[in-house]
Amino acid sequence: MKKHLLWWFVLLLAFPMCQTPGSEEVSMNNYESGDIPKLRQAAYDGNVEAYQQLRIIALDFSPGTEFLYDALMMANKNDYPPAYLDVYQDLYSECEIHGARSFHDLDKETQALLRHYLTKAAAKGMHEADTILLEIKKGPPVQPAESDM
Repeated sequence: MKKHLLWWFVLLLAFPMCQTPGSEEVSMNNYESGDIPKLRQAAYDGNVEAYQQLRIIALDFSPGTEFLYDALMMANKNDYPPAYLDVYQDLYSECEIHGARSFHDLDKETQALLRHYLTKAAAKGMHEADTILLEIKKGPPVQPAESDM
């Protein structure tokens, strides 16, 4: 009798874990797939909270440059200081994915674009941008010499 009671107790505990989510996919941040276009429109209109939510979604779930458009709109259209730094970070991380080992490995036009957004971020009080600009001014990292051993 005790075995049967224990068995039912275990089944009751396990049952809620076996349920599948509804037909719409819900992310870990409780955003339904239909929320993203609404958030994008709100961010485009200057809503900082919507932009921050998109940023979290992008960091959690979007590989690549999917968030770049949102960051560009928020920076260029709405002059939102953190967005300038987001543009830099999104573009630079994509360059790293494709083999750039440092800022100095990039072509001159890409460097100029990244510097432009870093400079704007720094001018808007984003101190992390100042730090990155100082690192860039130091020049490329020194590669250790290969030994002939």
